[in-house]
Amino acid sequence: VFVYGTLQPGEPNYPAISGWVDDHVPATAEGFQLWALPEGYPAATIGNGHIVGTLLQLQDPPAAWKRMDRIEGYTPRVRRSLYRPHPLEVSTADGEPIETFAYVVSPECCDTVRQRGILIADGHWLNWSR
Repeated sequence: VFVYGTLQPGEPNYPAISGWVDDHVPATAEGFQLWALPEGYPAATIGNGHIVGTLLQLQDPPAAWKRMDRIEGYTPRVRRSLYRPHPLEVSTADGEPIETFAYVVSPECCDTVRQRGILIADGHWLNWSR
């Protein structure tokens, strides 16, 4: 899974999933924009930029996804969930493209995020939040 905010190592929500993480490497996703929300966490929308984050290699992915769904407030049958798992391709330092998933803002919530959030132009939450 590609994470770009509070689920990254060293961030507040990482301890809740760290037991399922076998490895993590820096990665970048193209075709997205990153927004800082007033609540203190980021949100990714489809757009014409990129996001810098971390690719997590998970053990027992179903259990890890269940925990991340709770953290991200995602309920499959609820149409207005802020985030939804979204397939995407990321690049790591070795340049190899990897197909994975990330929690991205659901289409129903994009306008709200863009109105309330601050665009993080370089797509790097860790730099922006510090």
